[in-house]
Amino acid sequence: KAQAFRRVVARLMEEHEIVHALLLKLIDEINVLIETPSPAAFEVAASTYEQLEALLLSHFSYEERSIGPALGRFGIGI
Repeated sequence: KAQAFRRVVARLMEEHEIVHALLLKLIDEINVLIETPSPAAFEVAASTYEQLEALLLSHFSYEERSIGPALGRFGIGI
């Protein structure tokens, strides 16, 4: 079980890095959109937002399925 938990934690940590990178990318794209508004700049930012949204929904679902029961068993609030 410890090995399975390590795999879960490793995946979650990798996904946190990807979320972080997408957030930084989205911030940069929003700043471009603010400075030089255009349909193209909007599409770029919207595309990154959609990627981030999909990743977060998947990540939270996996996290809840994988470690939610353990957190509840030990009374750890999330």
